[in-house]
Amino acid sequence: MTACGAVIYDMDGLMIDSEPLWAVAETAAFGAVGLTLNAAALHETTGLRIDEVAEHHFVRRGWDDEDGAGRGRADVARAIVDGMERLLRERAGEIAKPGLAASMDFFGTSSPQSLLDMHQRTQV
Repeated sequence: MTACGAVIYDMDGLMIDSEPLWAVAETAAFGAVGLTLNAAALHETTGLRIDEVAEHHFVRRGWDDEDGAGRGRADVARAIVDGMERLLRERAGEIAKPGLAASMDFFGTSSPQSLLDMHQRTQV
């Protein structure tokens, strides 16, 4: 058997089925600034970084922040991340890909222990 020097994990799509959760988090964050995103609009930004998602929809659809209520692009991006964190805490066990836990146990990981602990709690 040949020794393996490294294993790289990608969270979205490989470790967990996160796309449905991203759609929920983005829909809520953009809804808070008055934008309604349909499936096609959400699909336009699949694979982009969160700051790019906020920029994309701001440029194409825009929203008003004249009252200074903290609804700039960075605020929307932060709201998406906050939404994802909440959704992952609530539903990570439902969306983990088959074999993930066994694979991580076999290969180990360099992720922070707190994230591993959260994942393990959701697997119970």
